[in-house]
Amino acid sequence: MQNFSYAYSDAEALTEHLKNRWRVKGDEVFTDIPAILDKDRLNKADGYELATAYDLYGMSDKWLADASFIRLKNVSLNYRLPETWMKHVGFKHASVSVQGTNLAILWLADADKLGGEDPEFVWSGGTTMPITKQYTFSLKVGF
Repeated sequence: MQNFSYAYSDAEALTEHLKNRWRVKGDEVFTDIPAILDKDRLNKADGYELATAYDLYGMSDKWLADASFIRLKNVSLNYRLPETWMKHVGFKHASVSVQGTNLAILWLADADKLGGEDPEFVWSGGTTMPITKQYTFSLKVGF
């Protein structure tokens, strides 16, 4: 059980899978989770050692994933209204259309490893956000 603290510490916020991380030489035989400083070494670490530990963890190939994907990027539908209808309302012609952009990811190669992340994410202030879906409706009328 973790004690409540007003102060945030990366060492306190480690995820469960980090319990199996590399800790001593030879652990690479048993785990593929990269090394990171534990609490004891964190308290003794200088700035260089701390940065190196985070680099080892964050830049490890453990986190590489195949981000190949197929996206339904653009769909556009247009319907020209019959001229006989338009004559009754005083128009020469009219059409309605709808367009959708970034509607769906149809296939993602390594969905489990990406954890549901959009491979074309937008980096926004420390968080990743999926690309926004856009819908456009239009009416074109000729007099």
